[in-house]
Amino acid sequence: MLGEGGSLRDNDQQLDRERSHDDDQLVAGEHVTCVYNNQYVPPGSGLTIQKIALGGTGTFGYTVSGAGGSHHASATTTTTGAPVNADPSPMSLAPGTYTIQEQRPTSRDGTWQLVRVTCNGKTVTSRPAQVEVTAGHGSVCTFVNVFNPRGSISLAKVTCGGTGTVTFLVDGANPAPMQFIQHATTTHEGVAVDAHPATSADATDDLRLGSYTIVEQPPTGAQAGKWALSAVMCNGIVQPFAQGAVTVRLTQQHPSVHCQFSNIFTPKPPPNPEPVVPPTPPSGGGPPATSYTQSPIWP
Repeated sequence: MLGEGGSLRDNDQQLDRERSHDDDQLVAGEHVTCVYNNQYVPPGSGLTIQKIALGGTGTFGYTVSGAGGSHHASATTTTTGAPVNADPSPMSLAPGTYTIQEQRPTSRDGTWQLVRVTCNGKTVTSRPAQVEVTAGHGSVCTFVNVFNPRGSISLAKVTCGGTGTVTFLVDGANPAPMQFIQHATTTHEGVAVDAHPATSADATDDLRLGSYTIVEQPPTGAQAGKWALSAVMCNGIVQPFAQGAVTVRLTQQHPSVHCQFSNIFTPKPPPNPEPVVPPTPPSGGGPPATSYTQSPIWP
């Protein structure tokens, strides 16, 4: 009895004819035995690959490998969060176990991360993903990816009352502690100057998302006086600060932060003059004794 939708395939055929003359004709009394060996071929199955992209859009490639050989498909998302079927869909496959390898798009603005795979409603934890394709049944595997934009921090300095060089320390702990050193030198009061990394390793234009603390060290210069941090503004919003430090957070919605630090210089006042001490009067009282020199009188 055949399974539903299946077919029979001839593997070999054996003819055993017990006769001694020409094979083209059968004669009376001749005995012929025919043996047919057949193999059941189950019906083909369809695999649909579905893509959901969060935080961005792009084209994703897929390689499906298994008993039926290797097959290729691709899915292009145009709206974040909206599912899209890969092309071709469904993919005609013989029953068996298949692995699905995803090729994610590349971008200078960030990276794609595979966060979830489900096949036929069940979570798949293996990487690459595996799915069992059964005869006569369709399978659906959904791949969910999240776009992680690259974070960046840019700094600027404004000084009033003087000019000088300031040092910024950018500290992060995502996932391991890290520190970046940058410098900014003002040459004109009230004119913003961008900070620059001390070395190439101190650049802050390719950061992981997360929290960072920016610490300002007071400007240095030849003037005698005192510098005070007066304001910090990040992305146009005034930020609270304490002891020259401010904390910023890079997120999916706001991966880039630009902070401007403003300092005021108060010059050191000149020293006070030495006080004038009046002469001490004699112990007997009265005004102090005065010496006179009398010129001689000539006749």
